[in-house]
Amino acid sequence: MPASFLSAVRAAAAGMAALALGSCAPGPMKVDSASLVLEGCRVISMADSLVRAETTVVVVGSTVAAVGPDTSFSLPEDVERVPCGGRYLLPGLADMHVHVGHRTELLSYLLAGVTTVVNLGGDHIDLFSGDR
Repeated sequence: MPASFLSAVRAAAAGMAALALGSCAPGPMKVDSASLVLEGCRVISMADSLVRAETTVVVVGSTVAAVGPDTSFSLPEDVERVPCGGRYLLPGLADMHVHVGHRTELLSYLLAGVTTVVNLGGDHIDLFSGDR
């Protein structure tokens, strides 16, 4: 997978909770070159039942800083842009009942849009403390 796609997945997974809470800055905003910009998305917000087409999402660090129509942003030439091509973007899903035996299994959840899990595995292992 291209590095820009993987960085977009990481940034989106870390920051999409802001969309669910509706805490993104509205209206025009100046974007600096350190930002990641996802352009041409269809955004599904948890604040209402609308799907917003032709939407730009600006991610600064691991925070969704702004969401708005594609035409509402002044973008510098050197900003990292990820064209979404009309793909859907939604807040990360949560699975409250999983049985994960090894941390390598967590990637499959992320690839399916699940960013939060509650591991109810039988031996209650620490998934981040080395291999079993």
